[in-house]
Amino acid sequence: MRPRTILAFCCGLFSLGGQTLLLAECLATVAGGEIWISSLMGVWYLAAAIGSLGVRRIRGEASRSIETAEVLSLTSIPVLCAQYLGIVLLGGGDDSILPMHQILRWSVLIAGPGGLLSGSLLAILCRRNDEEASPIAGVCISAALGGIVGGTSTSFSLHQGLRMPAILLWGAIVVCFAVTAATRIRPNRKLRWVGAACLAFLLMALILRVDIPATQAAHDRHWSQLVPGASVDGSFRTAQAEYLCGTDEDRWVVVREGGVHDVVGDRTQAGKIAAMALSQNFTAQRVLVIGQGLSVCERFLKSPNVNAVDWFDPDPGYIQALQTRLPQAFQISDPRFHCPTDEIRTVLADKPATYDVVVVNLPRVVDGRLHEFSTVEFFERIKRSLRPLGVVVVGIVGDRNAPGEPGHQGAWVESTLDAVFAQTLVTPDGPRTFFISAAEAYLQVSPISLQTRFGLIENAGEIYPVESVEQVYRPDLSV
Repeated sequence: MRPRTILAFCCGLFSLGGQTLLLAECLATVAGGEIWISSLMGVWYLAAAIGSLGVRRIRGEASRSIETAEVLSLTSIPVLCAQYLGIVLLGGGDDSILPMHQILRWSVLIAGPGGLLSGSLLAILCRRNDEEASPIAGVCISAALGGIVGGTSTSFSLHQGLRMPAILLWGAIVVCFAVTAATRIRPNRKLRWVGAACLAFLLMALILRVDIPATQAAHDRHWSQLVPGASVDGSFRTAQAEYLCGTDEDRWVVVREGGVHDVVGDRTQAGKIAAMALSQNFTAQRVLVIGQGLSVCERFLKSPNVNAVDWFDPDPGYIQALQTRLPQAFQISDPRFHCPTDEIRTVLADKPATYDVVVVNLPRVVDGRLHEFSTVEFFERIKRSLRPLGVVVVGIVGDRNAPGEPGHQGAWVESTLDAVFAQTLVTPDGPRTFFISAAEAYLQVSPISLQTRFGLIENAGEIYPVESVEQVYRPDLSV
């Protein structure tokens, strides 16, 4: 096998495997992952084109030398590590989506070097010299095979739960092994020793499992920015994302994608959401909670009138994974509590006129995966699943007056609810906003009346302080 063919395979492996890894890490770390993917991929392709054009303008042996390709192949290892470090440093802080100019700036810093390197390397491998006239088609086929192997193996490793630093380490070993093999086929004493030394170093790192403390350091930084002062207990992964979990005083917090995904044990906030619904329909018997809501379910179960509470999360694997890690103190053993495993639209279609209360509590700014839970079609399904006097409570981040993406989301959700339901009340709650909707105009707006209705529930004080209900609704904003 020719050295250029081996290095072309290595180039494809680095390009597709490395970018798959970084895009997956971006989705797991920052909010607005779909926007980031478009920006990172666009910058990467542009940088690859610039690198390729730059090589074509360089005259001399360096622009076609196999030694230059070997050096660039080894350089891909620190470049990929630097890209990963950039995403780790970028993640955390809050769950808001950065302005577009900042996303582009970070994309250039993160994806630009890798794109330049890949474009330059492939251009050098495709240029012929007098000593070795490798067919360009063979180089391109080898690069394509490397891309297939790199992308497939990276995706499979992530699906199996292998951590990012471990995948990086294995990829670096493959690259070093390929460069070492190429230098042995085409004698290059200096690079042969460099490649062998790098390979020995990486194998020692693999034996010592340095990926474990690296993963822990990344998790600790991400966690400390989102939940300062709390301790991270571990993590779990589903097909959609990786979650960090830990204890914050008497609460159990779950973090995902640059923001807090769920807070279990926050009885005040969960009780407030339950009070918004039960003060409108204090005879509610069947409740459906979608999204952030284990504690919300627990608050609804405090009412003896409630016969069943169903909980569904947008990530189908989240609930089962959560329950295996959840401390016993936060577990719900009530037989009235259920977690349907079917797709939520199937559940709603199979249960028309079933629920008295539906809570849609979206944990962060709506992205591509959450957008399907704020459409007209979805709310129409919810409307058909309501019984007479049924109410819908929708919680989002931000409101229509907030700047940036939270403001767009607030305006979008409010206009969508107005298009589907006959009456919608707005209830601001700090960084979040709740909308209470009904199929007919029977919602109450008087705080005193709502407090009285909520007080009619047996054990109402265990759900939420009755005297605080009048502070939940704002008549001046509930329009």
